Amino acid sequence: MVTASSFAYEADLCRTLTRELLSKMASDEIRVVRHLQVATEIPDYVLVHSGEAQSVAPRLSSMECAVLAQLHWGETARDAIADHLFSQPWRIEAALTRLVRLGLATIVGTAYASATEVLRHARVIAIEAKLTRWADALDQARSYRRFANASYVALPLDVLRRRREHFRRDCETAQIGLLGVAPDSCCIDVPAPHHNPLTIDWVLTVMRSLAANVSEKRRIAGTQSTSCVDGSGLFAR
Repeated sequence: MVTASSFAYEADLCRTLTRELLSKMASDEIRVVRHLQVATEIPDYVLVHSGEAQSVAPRLSSMECAVLAQLHWGETARDAIADHLFSQPWRIEAALTRLVRLGLATIVGTAYASATEVLRHARVIAIEAKLTRWADALDQARSYRRFANASYVALPLDVLRRRREHFRRDCETAQIGLLGVAPDSCCIDVPAPHHNPLTIDWVLTVMRSLAANVSEKRRIAGTQSTSCVDGSGLFAR
């Protein structure tokens, strides 16, 4: 059985990972969110790179995110959206009205279109942290690809080194990345391949991450920020 000598508990690993992500990644362009629930999944970390400095986004309901996803894929009529989402037209009308009021959608003739550039540039990274339970971590990280552009498992660096070739093969098969976490640092051992899930859950993840309160992040990260042209390039090739 593989054991981690560098961390006694998973919470210890996450404290180091939180510190590293907040000090090196958190900025006006990148949100780091802990335990964001997406449908039935709860990744340990979600990072969303929005492409440009963003103010806190408005909080949207699941229905509003679903409607925004439809608009993101092309302008469409209210009834067409209702049919696609198996919903009542009046519910779609209510969601569209609020999206227009928030400046996230616009009316185009008798149809609607997305009015936000956030989704055009957004990239989502999901991270699952584990001490030793590799099979569980792998399954969870693979499931995150439904709503993430890149998905990672974070392991203690000493555990990773003992079975590096085995872990790397599994990562290649599952199309996920691998992070090694030491008590005072974090490194990318296997870069995660980038892909475009284009799902409603991806839209929900982006919008709810950008709506997260950033005050705690600022207190922890201090004045340090990240300058990055393409945030996905830091974690996804």
